[in-house]
Amino acid sequence: MATNLRKKTGASHSIINSTIVKEKFDPLVGAWFRTATGDEAAVKGNKTRNISISDVSMKHEFLVADIMDEVILGMDFMAKHGFGLDMKRKVLQYANVTLPLTVGYDRPAEMLQIVVQRQQKIPPNSVAIV
Repeated sequence: MATNLRKKTGASHSIINSTIVKEKFDPLVGAWFRTATGDEAAVKGNKTRNISISDVSMKHEFLVADIMDEVILGMDFMAKHGFGLDMKRKVLQYANVTLPLTVGYDRPAEMLQIVVQRQQKIPPNSVAIV
């Protein structure tokens, strides 16, 4: 199934819209993130999905949430898979694939931030999902 991917340059995590995840996913109780508008949004779970960009296919774990977009590719995706973002040229690059970035409705690029954790102390050598 083809979906529309959106790369939000400030998104720290990749998110998939819960309405397009038809199969069962691992629930995350009490997890949330802050949207670019500053609102809190609940994370329903996480799901590993295959994703194809051009002729390149890879697996990635997405947060599942009720979002406006179908899929948001975050910095976690880009770092894990070796993607490069060239804002000057407005392209996303991976190996021999160069994808043009579309920016709104002929607006200049925006840097938006999505924060995926509450302010809390996490003890050393531990893992926490917030």
